[in-house]
Amino acid sequence: MTMKLIACIGLSATMLLNSCASYRPMVDERSVSNRQQYEQDLRECQHYAAQVSPGQSAAAGALFGALLGAAISGALGGGRYTTEHFAAAGAVQGAANGAVGSADAQVQIIRDCMSDHGYSVLN
Repeated sequence: MTMKLIACIGLSATMLLNSCASYRPMVDERSVSNRQQYEQDLRECQHYAAQVSPGQSAAAGALFGALLGAAISGALGGGRYTTEHFAAAGAVQGAANGAVGSADAQVQIIRDCMSDHGYSVLN
């Protein structure tokens, strides 16, 4: 039951965070001289950002969190039940941290890319 819960949480987080690559930064309209070129540049930047995978980061975070949780439980002398719960809690926390970190990276990639294209990014 615990592993199914972890899988559901991870899948939900990944689906929500995959939309971060479609982030549209707020830019100073005075820096946009050609709206078509702006939209093309934005799509290019979003494409670069989409290469950062929240799903992969969430999976890696879940694995690391599960291992860390199990290790902590073992160090505290926990039994099988306690170790399983520590591992599950670590997996959920690790998955969330990995996914959020990737989403933040995607947003930053889009901001930096648009700035590199000469737009004045406000947020």
